[in-house]
Amino acid sequence: MSRRARGIIVLVIAVLGAVVLLLYSQSFQTCIYPNTHDYQGNPLQKEYWSVIHLWGWCFTGAIHEYAEVIAAIATIAIAWFTLSLRESTDKLWEAGERQIRAMRQSVFVGAQAAKAAKKQAAVAERSFTELETPFLYPVVIGQVIDDAFKYFERYDHPASPVTPVSPHAEVVIRNYGRTPALLRGETMWLEQRGDTFADPDFDFIFSEQPPDAVLEPGAQSSQPIKPQINPPIDKASHAKLKAEETYLFLRGTIWFADIFGGEWIQTFSLRWDYERRCFRPADAKYNQRKRNPSQHKKS
Repeated sequence: MSRRARGIIVLVIAVLGAVVLLLYSQSFQTCIYPNTHDYQGNPLQKEYWSVIHLWGWCFTGAIHEYAEVIAAIATIAIAWFTLSLRESTDKLWEAGERQIRAMRQSVFVGAQAAKAAKKQAAVAERSFTELETPFLYPVVIGQVIDDAFKYFERYDHPASPVTPVSPHAEVVIRNYGRTPALLRGETMWLEQRGDTFADPDFDFIFSEQPPDAVLEPGAQSSQPIKPQINPPIDKASHAKLKAEETYLFLRGTIWFADIFGGEWIQTFSLRWDYERRCFRPADAKYNQRKRNPSQHKKS
C-alpha cells in the first residue's frame, strides 16, 4: 500500500471519529432528544424534512461545542493535503529534470553520432580515393648495363687495362592504377653506393617541370627516359659491385595528380641483381606512394 493511500485511510478514520464524537456529544443529545420524543419518552411523528432540519441544527450546535477539535482535524487534513501536493510537485520536478537530462544525453549522443558519421564518411572517402587513385611506377624496357659488366668480366686480369664505362637504362612510366593520372614531373638516376640513402630533395627535383602528360589506366609514357650513371664505373668499382660491397641503384621520384585533385609522390628504388642480370625492387621503404608534402603547383 502506498503512502498516499495510507494517509487517506487515516484521514477518513479521523473524520468518521469526529462525526461519531459529535453524534454522541452531550449538546447533540440534549438538542435532539426533547424535540423528537414526548414527555413520556415516545418518539414523535414528524415530517422527513423537519427531521433533517432538526438534525442539522443540532449537529451545528455540537460543532460549535467542539470547534477546537474540528479545527484541529481540519488543520491536520489541510497539512496532509499540502504535504501530498508538495510530494506531487517534487515528483513532477524530478520527472522534468530526468527529461532534461535525457534530452541533454540525446543531444550529446546525437552529436557523437554525427561526429562518428562524419569521420566514417571521411574514412570511406579516403579509402575510395586510395583505391581509385592511379599508381605510377617505372618499367625498364632496355639497358646496356649487362653488356658493360660483361666487358669487365672479359678482361678481368689485374694487368688488363679497361676503360671506365657509363652504362644507361631505358625506362618508361606505366600507370598501374584504375583511373587516369596527370604526370606532373619525374626524375631518375643511376648511382653506385651502399644499401642506405636519404630521401631526395623534392624542391630540387621539381624545380624545373616538364609539360603535363595524361596517362590512362594501363598506359605508359611514350618517350623512354635514359638515366646514365655518373661518375663512370671503373674496374675497381665493378669488383665491389660483383662482391656486393656496393650496389647499382636506379632511383627516382614521380610526381603526378589524380582526377580527385590530389597530388602524389611515388618514390622508387631498383637494385641491380648481379646474378639475374636485371633490376629488382629494393627495400619497401624506398618504394612508397604518398601525398605530395609541399603540394607543388605548376608555375
